[in-house]
Amino acid sequence: MPGYFLNSNILFCQARKAYLRTKGAPSEDAGQQDDALSAILFSAAALEAWIAELGLLTRMTVLPTSPTLAALGQAIEDIENSRGSVRLKYHIAMTLLTGKGYDRGAQPYQDFDLLFSLRDALVHMKPEKIAEPASERTRTERLVKRLSSVAACVPQEKPGVSSWLSKMNTRSVARWACNTAKSVQDSVRGAAQAHLGSVDAFSVLMGPFSSLEPPG
Repeated sequence: MPGYFLNSNILFCQARKAYLRTKGAPSEDAGQQDDALSAILFSAAALEAWIAELGLLTRMTVLPTSPTLAALGQAIEDIENSRGSVRLKYHIAMTLLTGKGYDRGAQPYQDFDLLFSLRDALVHMKPEKIAEPASERTRTERLVKRLSSVAACVPQEKPGVSSWLSKMNTRSVARWACNTAKSVQDSVRGAAQAHLGSVDAFSVLMGPFSSLEPPG
């Protein structure tokens, strides 16, 4: 049986380090904290890596076996082979583990969906017209509006005169990204516990992402 490197925690550590580099900001909503973008990208990358690792370990029967975990491992592999989304992998994982998927209108799914929407917008960046009214930048403005409801973004005195990127470069956003990754991972870990014969095996092989200190 081949060995594998499990790197999701390394990715999350990069997100956490990015957040820690924003600690010198004068306030939660102070701008120009470019590490917030790194926190978003690495938090999303960590979640994508972790669900793939969970699928691999359940297929390899490294974790204590159960019909549910076996089905979970196969489902994640099938979704990956069909190029399904990370959102779908987590939703199916929760469906198999709990009998119902995430409530898409509640937490942690709402933050999870926003995190990956931001990640997608960053990775597939499109040019912005400087003079373009905010109303014509519907997608990015909607993302910023959603983000401002869960984290402190940069206050805008004159809407539409700055890039949407500059509005979310704050310490608050960096911490939110990391906490979102942890809460989503915790939701699946918690649901999986009932199907494991040995909690110790799960804790060693699929360790949780580290916590952040409260806002301050």
